[in-house]
Amino acid sequence: MKPSLLRRHLETNHSHLKNKPREFFERELRGLSTSKTCIRETDTVNRKGLEASYMVSYRVAKTGKPHTIVEDLILPAAADMVGAMLGEKAKNTIQTMPSSNNTVSRRISDMAEDVSKQLLLHTRASDVYALQLGESTDVAGLAQLLAQLLVYVRYIHEGSIKEDMLFCKPLETRSTGEVIFRMLDTFIRSNGLIWSKCVGICTDGAKAMTGRHSGVVTRLQAVAPDATWVHCSIHREALAAKGMSA
Repeated sequence: MKPSLLRRHLETNHSHLKNKPREFFERELRGLSTSKTCIRETDTVNRKGLEASYMVSYRVAKTGKPHTIVEDLILPAAADMVGAMLGEKAKNTIQTMPSSNNTVSRRISDMAEDVSKQLLLHTRASDVYALQLGESTDVAGLAQLLAQLLVYVRYIHEGSIKEDMLFCKPLETRSTGEVIFRMLDTFIRSNGLIWSKCVGICTDGAKAMTGRHSGVVTRLQAVAPDATWVHCSIHREALAAKGMSA
């Protein structure tokens, strides 16, 4: 920052400005400072808008509402309330929050992926874990019932037992023991989980699950020798109550 070096830099690299008066450079300095403030304020607004967008998308996901509700209802209503109570400037600020249908969908997908990563991290860190799995049905296209494999995991985290949904994926047309095991095995191995840590399996009594030679339980116990099978208590209750009178 020596004056002589600064002058040489000016005359060498900015020769077209060397004869400008001092006032010119002072105006440029004030303009630069103002630009920095505007950029900083815009960045702050964008960050707050991004955070608000995730918070609203989280509420939409929890309530199961259509993703378009943010753009069609929530944001306009919020702008009206803020404008009436805090003024036009605050209303214009809140309207910068991203709110399109695609944006909300991406926010929900991002949060779901983050939750899945945390769950897998906790399960991998657990000394042991247990699986509960079964088939469910879902209506796709209002025309065909598709079988879904629903899997829960129980694991140890911070000294206590936790239980969460591990995944839910559509099955192929034939829900055989081989198909179910292959899907489960692919998920376990691709996400860095170790079969030898699996100490429990809970299923219903369907043949695809408990078949002696090709059932899911038999295949699971081949790769997880310490795993103990338990018949799902809810299914047992349903079977017991099936023949009872009202």
